[in-house]
Amino acid sequence: MVTSDVRFQTQTFTDETMPPRVRAFTPRMQSRLPKILAFEVFPGFDVYIWADAAFQMRRKDSIKWLLDILRGHDAAFFPHPFRSSIQAEADFIREKLPSSRRLIERYQNEDGDGLLASIKKDPAFVDNRLYAAGVFAYVKNARTCAMMRDWWYHVTRFHLNDQLSLPYVLWRHQIDVVPVTCDIYDCPFFTFTRRSKPAAHVA
Repeated sequence: MVTSDVRFQTQTFTDETMPPRVRAFTPRMQSRLPKILAFEVFPGFDVYIWADAAFQMRRKDSIKWLLDILRGHDAAFFPHPFRSSIQAEADFIREKLPSSRRLIERYQNEDGDGLLASIKKDPAFVDNRLYAAGVFAYVKNARTCAMMRDWWYHVTRFHLNDQLSLPYVLWRHQIDVVPVTCDIYDCPFFTFTRRSKPAAHVA
């Protein structure tokens, strides 16, 4: 497709286009595969843009808008609207998990402590940012591919919440990240399709 002089192709991942590996993955883990490893699952492109199922393009120039932000950088991510560190996100999940059916369904028995311990073994890392990974873009290059494979390792090894390990793997692989300076849930270019914007107490 072509819009505003940008050529792009869209791919929707469903059980039909990407049959579930029912003996290997839960549905939520299955969705992580194209999200994190799209450059392997759907190869042949210079830039990849991911949008979770809860987000849709709002305008014809949404792709161009995000590419303009990305230009000159390795990746573009929205800052997390409610928390600003891995530790804060891990503490939130730990506090809310026992009483939240939604979080139990997503994160019961995930190894948040193991993830934090692994990250803290790297004393140079400063835990002072968190990203919302519902929509993002990246240029395919050696650094971003290595980062994505490392992200996949952390998600499968420690915790399904991909936001937890994302700031660390971005830092570890020296990814030049440009922040998308608007609220991911109230963005003029991407629509959050669920009934209402999540509250601060929702992961």
